[in-house]
Amino acid sequence: MVGRDPRRGIVIPLFAPPAGMSAAAVRYIATMNFDDRVFTAAIVGLGVNGHLKLKGHGDSGVITHVKGTKPLDAASRRW
Repeated sequence: MVGRDPRRGIVIPLFAPPAGMSAAAVRYIATMNFDDRVFTAAIVGLGVNGHLKLKGHGDSGVITHVKGTKPLDAASRRW
C-alpha cells in the first residue's frame, strides 16, 4: 500500500540467532520480558559452551561450574 514492495522471489528464513547474540538474548529482545524460557535458554547455552555441567536424574538435577572457566555466582547450584 505504501512504499516499495520487496523483490519477488523465495524467502528463506534463518533459524539461527544473529552473530554475537545468544538464543536467550534474542528471545528477551523479541518478547521484551524475562521469562522461564529466557532463563532456560541461558542455562543451556552456558552448558553448550562448556561453562556449566548439567546432570539430571529424574525430577532433580545438579548444575556444576566447570573448573578453569570464569566463576559464575557459585560453584554449584541445585534445582
